[in-house]
Amino acid sequence: GQPDTAAEILNFVLENTNDADLKIQSHTSLLEIKIDKSTAADYPLINAEFDRLLAEFGSGTNSLSLQILQANFLTFKTNNAELSRTILKKCLTLPINKYQEAEVKMELADVLLFDEKFNQAQILYTQIQEDLSQDEIGNEASLKAAKTSYYKGEFDWALQQFKALKSASSQLIANDALEIYLLINDSKNSDSTFVALKKFAKGDYQLYQKKSAAALVLFQSILKENKGD
Repeated sequence: GQPDTAAEILNFVLENTNDADLKIQSHTSLLEIKIDKSTAADYPLINAEFDRLLAEFGSGTNSLSLQILQANFLTFKTNNAELSRTILKKCLTLPINKYQEAEVKMELADVLLFDEKFNQAQILYTQIQEDLSQDEIGNEASLKAAKTSYYKGEFDWALQQFKALKSASSQLIANDALEIYLLINDSKNSDSTFVALKKFAKGDYQLYQKKSAAALVLFQSILKENKGD
């Protein structure tokens, strides 16, 4: 949580190493810090930095983390999900191991979910879950698949998925699953038609898409129109 100090350290690393992998890791982390702080005015400069770094290091397996971050930036900051999908699909053609493949698929599923392609996203999350069921990334994919069902309003199916994840080995995943499980379960008990929850889930989804103004309108309407829920 100290980005300025982190940036100083990463810049020190860049000035004192010739190791290409370490340089890519440092540049990726520095870009993450810049993106977190960025406003729309900064986006062209960040885009140019991605282009410069990928021209320097190439678009191979060694720069995979940089390409994944670029896809995330393009989708969630500049609303260019189509270009992100192209980048990530190209990454899947590289000679990568199963964990790298899962990482790329996870980002691609996140992009598809952002772009309201719920079923395609769910297929990819399920593939990761099945391929790496004993790993934390498998549990993370299960959680995201369950959230996709929740965003779509498939609450009964989502409830089953979240119930299974309450005992996940990762405490963070278990806690997230428990929170939404209780939300759906409590809503089910008070309103079996899920009138308010449908709006709430849509608001949550808009927050996922970084559409905070639209989400705020929905949450305010729930406070006004669904006071008893």
